[in-house]
Amino acid sequence: MGRRARLRVLCQKWRMGSSPIFGTKHYSPICGSGHGPSKPVERVRVLLGEPNSKRRNTMDANKLTKLSTIDYSIQPSCGLCIYSAFPNNDWGLCAKHNYDHLKHDGRHKLSIHRLGSCPEFVFSPKKAEGMEHYDEFIKKGS
Repeated sequence: MGRRARLRVLCQKWRMGSSPIFGTKHYSPICGSGHGPSKPVERVRVLLGEPNSKRRNTMDANKLTKLSTIDYSIQPSCGLCIYSAFPNNDWGLCAKHNYDHLKHDGRHKLSIHRLGSCPEFVFSPKKAEGMEHYDEFIKKGS
């Protein structure tokens, strides 16, 4: 389960009314005095990038400046390609490339690593979800 999924599960537990996460026996997203969501729940909403969060999920201006000055970039990789599938985190399969396995019959999809790349890279906006703040640094290939 990824970080985002774990945060969603925690947030659902808080909404149901009990969680010992922050040292309290009972936890509610609405504080007793009616002042709205508690700080920990608001923090989770911000981390998840939910639209009803109080703070906008934007990149710090100083961070953006620093990344630009060091010529930071996110290179094309299998992790951002439309042909890749990663059911087990870093290692996955490529739907574009097949090969004949010596020990087994038939063609097999090529095993790949998330950080690898090939000339047939095609950028997938869906796989770059959550990276919107780094969009200008992503090299999307030709």
